[in-house]
Amino acid sequence: MASADSRRPRLRFAASPVTVSLMGVTSSPDNRVNALKARQSDESPSEARVDGSSRGVQAEDRFLSTTEETLRITDLANAAKLSRPAVVVGVPEMGLVGTIAASYLVEHLGLPEIAYVDSEMMPQVIVVQDAEPKPPIRIYGKGLVAVAVSEVPLPARISYDLATQLVAWAKSKQCKMVVGVTGLPSEDRVESGGEKKPVVLAVTNDQDLRRSIKAIGAQPFEHGIIASTYATLLRRCISEGVPNITLLAESYAEFPDPGAAAAALQVLAELLPIAVDVKPLLEGAEEIRLNMRSLMSQTQQAIQQGGQSTRGVYG
Repeated sequence: MASADSRRPRLRFAASPVTVSLMGVTSSPDNRVNALKARQSDESPSEARVDGSSRGVQAEDRFLSTTEETLRITDLANAAKLSRPAVVVGVPEMGLVGTIAASYLVEHLGLPEIAYVDSEMMPQVIVVQDAEPKPPIRIYGKGLVAVAVSEVPLPARISYDLATQLVAWAKSKQCKMVVGVTGLPSEDRVESGGEKKPVVLAVTNDQDLRRSIKAIGAQPFEHGIIASTYATLLRRCISEGVPNITLLAESYAEFPDPGAAAAALQVLAELLPIAVDVKPLLEGAEEIRLNMRSLMSQTQQAIQQGGQSTRGVYG
C-alpha cells in the first residue's frame, strides 16, 4: 500500500517551478503596452487583420485584431489526438484556485503537453521543470480533455488576449465546451477556518448546462460580477457560440486554497467524463500553500495593478 506521502500531488506546474527572467528583468505592463502601440502605428487600417483576413476595420476592431499578432497558440504534433474536447482553463487569480485545479488535473490524468502560448507582451520569463525550460502558459490534453494552465500572473492586456485566443483555439478543435475554474473570495471560508467544504457556484451561457448545475454538485451563480480572464472567456464563448461554464469555488482571497480547488475539481469530475480523486490534493494542501506563496504574492500585485477583481457582488 502506498504511503500518504507517495500519494500527495507533485503539482510540478504551479507548486515549485523555477522561474527564470530573461535578460535579468521582467517586462513591465507599461513597456508591453508601448510596444503594442508602436506596432499599431506602423500598420495602416487596410493591413489590420481580423479572423485571418485583411480588410478595413473600425478603430475598436483594429485594436482587438492585434491579438492575433501579439499572442500565439502553437500546437505540438500530438494536439491532433484531441477528440471534441472539453477545454478547462486555470489561471492565477483569487486563491490560485484555477491554477491549482488545472495543474492537479494535468498530473492526475497524466496529460501530455500539446500546445504553448507565446506573446511579445508576456513577462519575459521561462519555467524550468526537471531541467527542461518551458513556456509559462501551456496546454495539455488528450482525447476528450484539454487543460490550459498559466504559471504566471496575467497583466490585463495579456489576460484579454489569452482568453480571446483560447476560445478561438477551442473552437478550432471543435470543443464540446470551455470550462473556467476560479475562486470566489468568501467570508464564510475565512470564518470557518477552512473547515467547511467550499460551495461551488456556476454560471453558463448554455441552457442544457444551466439545467445540470445542481446535478453536478454546484449552485447557480444568480447575481453578481465576474471580471478579468474568466469574464472574457465567457463573453467570447457567447459571441462565438461556444458552450461555456465557469465554476467559482468559495476561497480565500489572499492565500493559496487547495481546498477550494478540490471542491471545484469534484464538480468538474461530475461535469466531464473523468474520475478525479482529490484526497491526495487535500493531504498535500499545506505543502502546496507553502510552495505557492510567491505566485500568490505576484498574483495579488497583478490584480492590484490591473484594478481587477473576481469578487461576486450579489444584488
